[in-house]
Amino acid sequence: MYFNTHFINIKINGQEGAGKDYKAKFNVRGYPTVLFFQSNGLEIDRICGYNGDKSLFYQTVLDYVDGKNTLGSMLAQVNQSPDDVAANFFLARKYIGRWESAEAQPYLEKVLELDPRDAYGHNEECRGYIAVYILRTTGDDQPLIHLLDHSSDQAHLEEGFNALIRYYQQKEMQAKLFRAYEQAIQKLPENTDFMNGYAWYIYEQKAKDRYEQGIGITRRALQIKPEAANIWDTLAWLEFDNGQIDLAIEHMKKAVELAPQKSGYLENLKKMEQAQKL
Repeated sequence: MYFNTHFINIKINGQEGAGKDYKAKFNVRGYPTVLFFQSNGLEIDRICGYNGDKSLFYQTVLDYVDGKNTLGSMLAQVNQSPDDVAANFFLARKYIGRWESAEAQPYLEKVLELDPRDAYGHNEECRGYIAVYILRTTGDDQPLIHLLDHSSDQAHLEEGFNALIRYYQQKEMQAKLFRAYEQAIQKLPENTDFMNGYAWYIYEQKAKDRYEQGIGITRRALQIKPEAANIWDTLAWLEFDNGQIDLAIEHMKKAVELAPQKSGYLENLKKMEQAQKL
């Protein structure tokens, strides 16, 4: 309702027709991207991606309407106080949130230059963003690996390992990807997303020499998160491919029970039951 009364809303598919021209014109780097414009056509700011937090999204929109926390206001603050550590840091994070990592780099470097003793506590995060940028632009994974080896901050570890894993997946570096998953699980032993991601990758790649390891990892993940239907699904497929069909059916039934609204699990169960009859 707020959007309908305060904005003229237009939805554009950037993959088709004139949408491709708009994507190029406004330098849209991914989806979803929501752009906000003044009546004169000047861009106020944008929201890139969506993490499911409706209240945060709504608050960001209200801030933009009030001229708060926009890219323009943050640039003005840094121009006014170029040696303000916090201003440089939050501007860098603004660019990163807009998927504009290259633009963030000078401000990340400025934070490290202005605050060598890390009095503001931003340095590890800045080095992490810089290391991820180096990885994506040059392929050099060593700065990020070094940071991950020496970090104990859970949020930074999650971000760093996610970036490393995505890069290795894109480049099809299987050996490095296996190692990154194993290090992530070792550093973050309660993170079931990494456990399930690793086990599913083992299954996807048909790395049969690792099936027992994958089964063990999913079982450990389920001890932490027993109501996760997607992990039961991963376990079932590993067991099925490993010749443990009865167990696979039992565990796929658990996935169906936990998420009856997801038809895919029921279809998987039927496939397994059909195979059992052969």
